[in-house]
Amino acid sequence: MTSTQATQPVLKDPYSEEQKKAGRAEYARMLEVREQIGHVMIPKINQDLPIYAGSGEDNLQRGVGHLEGTSLPIGGPSTHAVLTAHRGLPTARLFTDLDKMRRGDRFDELCLVPDKDYVTLLTCTPYMINSHRLLVRGVRVPLTSRQAKKESLTAVRPYQYYRWLVYLAIAVLIILVMIVAKYYQKTNKSS
Repeated sequence: MTSTQATQPVLKDPYSEEQKKAGRAEYARMLEVREQIGHVMIPKINQDLPIYAGSGEDNLQRGVGHLEGTSLPIGGPSTHAVLTAHRGLPTARLFTDLDKMRRGDRFDELCLVPDKDYVTLLTCTPYMINSHRLLVRGVRVPLTSRQAKKESLTAVRPYQYYRWLVYLAIAVLIILVMIVAKYYQKTNKSS
């Protein structure tokens, strides 16, 4: 056995009950991050909202939830992600104005359409009564060059933090060297 073979994980039957359970648990753990997994921009109603994995109440209090069992909101052919949010909260508008969007194609059922990349926004309606569901289905569109430039300018890049940390460390080191040099100057003058 080579050292490479020794370090590679051993694959087990992915369809055994034990492995399916472990796989589901791992998948859930990966999506369990309390961090934002994306955002949805809806220019018509002036909203740019964070997306969180899962549609539990804690996520819906903070923004938009990704409905479990639907495609992840990463796009691609034959995908259909469903994003859900409250119609409004005392502290946030969220999907309050979703009903102001223009009607498009008739909604039949949530299903994958070959070679299409759909996203459906889901909320409760009428406002404050919540007896029905409002669904708005859309097709993912590419960012305009202006939006892409804005996104790239505001994107967080980890290497930028490291660069500034290096600059800060160098500045602190220079200041410490100056303080030590000044201290030695004073002690040499007094002796």
